[in-house]
Amino acid sequence: MRKSGVAVIVVLLVAWGVKGVFAESSVQEDFKQAAEYAADLLEQKGQQGLLELEHYSFCDAKGFLIVTNTEGQVFIHTAHPALKGQNSLGIKDAKGGHFGLNIKNVAGQGGGWLDYWWPDATTKAPVQKTMYVTTGIMEGISVVIAAGIR
Repeated sequence: MRKSGVAVIVVLLVAWGVKGVFAESSVQEDFKQAAEYAADLLEQKGQQGLLELEHYSFCDAKGFLIVTNTEGQVFIHTAHPALKGQNSLGIKDAKGGHFGLNIKNVAGQGGGWLDYWWPDATTKAPVQKTMYVTTGIMEGISVVIAAGIR
C-alpha cells in the first residue's frame, strides 16, 4: 500500500510538472506568434499596421507588444503607451539590466528569447519574465518587435 501511495504522488508530481511545462510552452508560443504576426502586419500595412497592433490582444489580453526602430525609438508599447516616441535603449529592468539595449542586441543576433526582471504590479518585487524578440521591415525601415506578458 505504501509503494502505491508513493507511486501516485510521483505520478501526480510528474503530471503537474508536465502541465506546467506545456502551459509555459503554450504562453511562449503565443509570444512568438504575436511577434511574428506583428512583423508580417507591419511589412504588409506599414504604419497603418501600428494602429492595428495598438489594439492587438493575446494571452488573455495580458500580452504586450513593443515596436521600435533599430536605434530604440518606440513606435508602440502596448503596456506603456506613454513611451511612444521615446528612446528605449536607456530603460533598465528591475535589477539594473539593460532592458532596452538587450532587446536591440537580441534583435541584432537574429531574434530569440530574452529573460529580464520587472517589478510585480502588486508587490513591486522583481519578477523574472521572458519575451520573444524578432525583426521586421515597415515601409523600408528596419524594426524590432518584442512580445511578452504583463
